[in-house]
Amino acid sequence: MVQTKEERSAYNKAYQAKNREQILAQRAEWRQTPQGKKALTKDQWKKRGLNMEQFEGVYQRYLDTDICDNCNCELNQCNSSRKCMDHSHDTGDFRNILCLSCNTRRG
Repeated sequence: MVQTKEERSAYNKAYQAKNREQILAQRAEWRQTPQGKKALTKDQWKKRGLNMEQFEGVYQRYLDTDICDNCNCELNQCNSSRKCMDHSHDTGDFRNILCLSCNTRRG
């Protein structure tokens, strides 16, 4: 049986409406996987203007870095020593991984 584009679209909308909670739960679970975290990070960095040609190398460095490249403080995700991606807003090229304080001062 061949479906038209409109029939497939209507079926998909009905399926998504019927299974909304299950789909949202699966999506939330996927976001906790390494692939999901990487995809979300890539999307966020792209929205902020980072050059995506460098993503693979920069992402691995981001994961491996626990010290600010400027002031050498320990980085975490909850206060002023949160990890920030320092990059050129003109070219999008990555420069350093800094704490929020250093990144704000540089900005």
